[in-house]
Amino acid sequence: MPQNEAPIDPKDYIYEKKYTCPCCEEEFLNYTVRASRVRFRSADTDLRSHFTPFDPLYYDALICPFCGHAAMSAFMGHVTDAQAQRVKAEITSRFIARDYPIVYTPQDAIERMKYALLTAVVKNVKASQQANICLKLSWVYRDAGDPGQEMIFAKRALEGFVKAVEKEVPPISGMDSDLVTYLIGDLYRRTGSNSEALKWLGRVLVDKGVKRSIKDKALIVKEIIDGHG
Repeated sequence: MPQNEAPIDPKDYIYEKKYTCPCCEEEFLNYTVRASRVRFRSADTDLRSHFTPFDPLYYDALICPFCGHAAMSAFMGHVTDAQAQRVKAEITSRFIARDYPIVYTPQDAIERMKYALLTAVVKNVKASQQANICLKLSWVYRDAGDPGQEMIFAKRALEGFVKAVEKEVPPISGMDSDLVTYLIGDLYRRTGSNSEALKWLGRVLVDKGVKRSIKDKALIVKEIIDGHG
């Protein structure tokens, strides 16, 4: 760090935001990154965006400290009575809350996302929601330098998104059908199935109605495959 540059204070970027748990209806605080303060740095082909100096991805999983219900921020909404009962029986009964530091490490983020994944499974939510969590877990494992776990969760994300395309109506996990098709193509490439990757990417490339930005992403991944396949 240059001598004339002040040290970064996490409290300038991260704050405690109030949420209401949809399961037990208690109010709680979770750390959240101020999106307006961080700066976009780069993006990976599987839609992983990198920010500096703090990454909002690490703070995406929200955990209620009272009942243990957890979810990614985009899905921290309504739960049915049946889902709430399952959470109470299968999660709350075993849950022990813990404090987290204001600056989350990859391991902190992984732990929190796994709580969200467990809750999603217990609630039996859509395949796309579970896939979304698995995809983000693969991203954080990439940051942590654990390619084995990254691959495990990339494969689970791929399976979930393929199932979602077959059974769900777009938008799927906040993405239109063309973007999901592209993502599936890249996940096939990343998990070692180049032939399947090219099939899915081909759907994007031949469809005249697909946005130019998505076609450009597909071309980049196709070129990666052609150069290394």
